[in-house]
Amino acid sequence: MYELTMNDLRRLGKKGNATVLLVNGKRGELRPDGLYYTRHNAIIGGVYTDAKFRIDFQRAISKIKHVRVADKLVAKRSSQKLVATSLYEFAKVPDQADKGVQRNENHHD
Repeated sequence: MYELTMNDLRRLGKKGNATVLLVNGKRGELRPDGLYYTRHNAIIGGVYTDAKFRIDFQRAISKIKHVRVADKLVAKRSSQKLVATSLYEFAKVPDQADKGVQRNENHHD
């Protein structure tokens, strides 16, 4: 069982197409600098409009119910922790292996 960290959320935001469902029922989008969600019918300057808000990862991680990337569930909240599914854990392995391969290829004795 792997618990997602703020760095994991940032990595998913960089890859793109990552959406979240918050515990209050709102939907949002992960980006490299935070979680964005749209509030409909916000009043700005006395006018009703749609407004996009950003929450930093430190505050957002406790409010996320689940994370999806391209319609695939990669993490869900389980007993107060945001736990990765097997799809996320499987996707992480090549990234770590690629780094190791690069180190070995660049290392000359």
